[in-house]
Amino acid sequence: NANTTTPTTSITMTIGHLPQLPLVCLKSADSRNTEDVVRGKATIIDFWTTKCVRCPSALDKLDRMAQEPKYSDVQFVSICCDKLDGARNIIEKDEDLRWQHVSHFFMEQEDKEKAKQQLGFKSVPFYVVVDEDGEIQQMGGERKIDFDEVPGVVRPETPVYEEEEKDDREFMLRVDDGFGDMPDIVRPTMKTMGSALSHRPMPTTFSTMSSFVAVTPSTTITSNAAVSERRTDFSVPVSHVS
Repeated sequence: NANTTTPTTSITMTIGHLPQLPLVCLKSADSRNTEDVVRGKATIIDFWTTKCVRCPSALDKLDRMAQEPKYSDVQFVSICCDKLDGARNIIEKDEDLRWQHVSHFFMEQEDKEKAKQQLGFKSVPFYVVVDEDGEIQQMGGERKIDFDEVPGVVRPETPVYEEEEKDDREFMLRVDDGFGDMPDIVRPTMKTMGSALSHRPMPTTFSTMSSFVAVTPSTTITSNAAVSERRTDFSVPVSHVS
């Protein structure tokens, strides 16, 4: 059987467009905005604060996900809604940059209040999932996000099997009268059939009636005969005839 694989991507429902809010890139200190950051790429955004005890482990998870092949077309972004220096201290802990596979941004207090109002969140970590057009597909706490349904995520490849071609070749088999034993005249013919059909063994029933029967590899022949008040049927697998 031929075996091919077809990757598929997730299908989600649009909630609304991501509001445009000012940001500061923690790496370069450049001024950006949410619309610019997510443009052209499916993105998972994580809003967090420096006082949140669960936020570091949530960022650990996102950083691991960002390294998985199925998320290769997904961008991971964190937005700290707290003090700028506090965010830098956490991300650059012990002089080692944490969460290197996540892009980190900062949002001023005034803009955080706008984000909370427009996106409707009251606690962190809070996730917003957008597609490449900036349309929100999912948002909420971790339990409300299905990370396997993020736009751009490649699902496990599904095997596709091609149907095996049917063998429709026909063979002529002659069966003569006999009692008790399969007539010798049948054996050479059956040997030939057995060799030809050895790739597909099939149980086939032969009668001792004198007749010609056309069979295919997908056909089972059943023929009953009464000779001198005695039934003389023989059942043999075609490919096992010696």
